[in-house]
Amino acid sequence: MDCNKDRILTGGSNVLPAEIERVIAQHPAVTLVAVGSLPCELKGEIANACIKAKTSAAAYEAESPAFCRERLAACKLPAQSGLRGPAEDWHA
Repeated sequence: MDCNKDRILTGGSNVLPAEIERVIAQHPAVTLVAVGSLPCELKGEIANACIKAKTSAAAYEAESPAFCRERLAACKLPAQSGLRGPAEDWHA
């Protein structure tokens, strides 16, 4: 795969999706995470995280902003998230 496709260029900063994925995966309420990019008129691209929760999506949703802010630089914080609970179909 092209190395440039493995990076998100947001506001002039190069962000590795794998780094964001590793941090989010450390949260005890997360089963599965994938990070990609979405176009943004202001920043060029923004990080977008798709997350599957182990038990309750609400558990991660309540703690995620502080959890990510403690472990990631501001430019690496996912701007948007798709969050699903354990019973929801991941491919829907």
